[in-house]
Amino acid sequence: MHTLDDDRKFWTMLERGGSPGDGTTVFSMPDEEFGSDRPSSQVFRSESLGEGLPVSVRVVRTEEHLRKAILVRADAFSRHYPLLRGRLAEAELEDRQRGNVVLLAENKLTGSPEGSLRIETNLFKPIEFETALPLPERFHGKALAEVRRLSVRAGAASRLVKLALFKALYRYCFAMQIDFMMVTAKPPVDRDYTRLGFEEVFATKTLIRYPAQSDGYFRLLCMDIASVEGRWRASNHPLYAFMFAVHHPDIEVFASVQSMWATPRQRRINGIPATPRVIGVPVV
Repeated sequence: MHTLDDDRKFWTMLERGGSPGDGTTVFSMPDEEFGSDRPSSQVFRSESLGEGLPVSVRVVRTEEHLRKAILVRADAFSRHYPLLRGRLAEAELEDRQRGNVVLLAENKLTGSPEGSLRIETNLFKPIEFETALPLPERFHGKALAEVRRLSVRAGAASRLVKLALFKALYRYCFAMQIDFMMVTAKPPVDRDYTRLGFEEVFATKTLIRYPAQSDGYFRLLCMDIASVEGRWRASNHPLYAFMFAVHHPDIEVFASVQSMWATPRQRRINGIPATPRVIGVPVV
């Protein structure tokens, strides 16, 4: 059985540049920047529980969790946008809006925040893209999720943290019957998302600028939730096993969506209340 001692031994092994023993095998994964092509040996296999990760990922449910997410968010954004640090040092209105959730990645040994992102859905109100841009007809009447505030602490495990957050993002959207995930990205960061299967929202490659994203021009990209597994399997995507075949018990999102199944998606989109709040943070 996997224990905390296993984690300590694993991290000690990584710091020394060695290989784990005692039946523990390293799973090397191409880093699709959320990776370059350099392998990352930061995932280990526990035969009884699936593959463990150095971080746990969960949906923010308490003010303590939210403070951790805000901390890593402010730190990450201030590296590129110093003027935003003060603004992002506090919770944003969208962090607590019904239909939105914040994902938090924490170091399993120290409990320190390693990464975060926010998922904003149109289950109760239109997302920003629907009100600011003339989206193509294929998105009309669909359940959409906007990915915002992706933040990862700099360090050796940063790319793995991004992948863990992305897997949690996908699993949450799949469970919530979201049709499309949407994200804005500046070149050349947009290539990171296209390698993961995101596609252009508009008919041709388009750079956009709107009030909420005042710093430069962005591409608006989307991912069709229903088709991505089949497309990755057909193309033999190097991250297919990580995303779909391997169980990662440290990525836990389903406890946050189980209460939503009692309310059909169409009723949620029409604004019928479904769940209470826990310490000011949506349970959704």
